[in-house]
Formats: sequence, structure tokens, C-alpha cells
Amino acid sequence: MAAALAKVSAAPAVAEDADFHLGKGAALLKDPKIAAERAVKEFQDAVNLAPWVYDYHFNLASALKLAGQFPTALAYCKYARNLALNDKDRRDAAALRGEIEAATESAEAARVAAEKKIGRAHV
Repeated sequence: MAAALAKVSAAPAVAEDADFHLGKGAALLKDPKIAAERAVKEFQDAVNLAPWVYDYHFNLASALKLAGQFPTALAYCKYARNLALNDKDRRDAAALRGEIEAATESAEAARVAAEKKIGRAHV
């Protein structure tokens, strides 16, 4: 994907459908009853339609983080950082990367603790 992005000298116009998927994904994330996986699908559709747009990658990475898909979230966060056109977006992408890495470490610590607990129960 990076090679395809490098070939684009000026960003083409964003398809209206891509903005629709961005808006729908954002709305889905606001409803706590809806799983993050549904928002992930909408953001992925937006990225597929306009892979050169920072916001689409950033929002996809955020939704993937909420869905617990940390390695994929980190990859899209890195794409977002590479697509950032200003310092604010670069800082936001760096902050999201920190959140994803912290969530990854927390999930790993919880997994190890659960394994230890199970191991003690069998002794």
C-alpha cells in the first residue's frame, strides 16, 4: 500500500461514499451497545475507498484498538502517521500509538496473570 500511496502526487478527491463510511463508523462508536467490530467495518470501507486520507486510517486504528485488535491497530496507526499533513495529526497519531502499545501491554499482563491463576488452581 505504501508504494501505491507514494505514486499519488496530489490527493484525489474523496469519494462521497468514503465520507459516509467515516460518519457511520463514528456514529457506531458513540453507541456503547454496538460492538467496535461494526465500526471497524465502516472505517475499513472508507480506507478502501480513499486510502490516502489520514482521518480514515486514524479512525480505523482507534476502532481496532477498541476491538482489541492491537497489532492491526498499530499498523493502521503507522499508516495514519505517514499520511499526516500537519504537526497536530502527527502528534495525535503518536498519542494513539502510545495508547495502542499500552493496551497491548495491559492485555498481555492480564493474559499472563490469568495463566498463572489457572496454573495455581491445578497444583
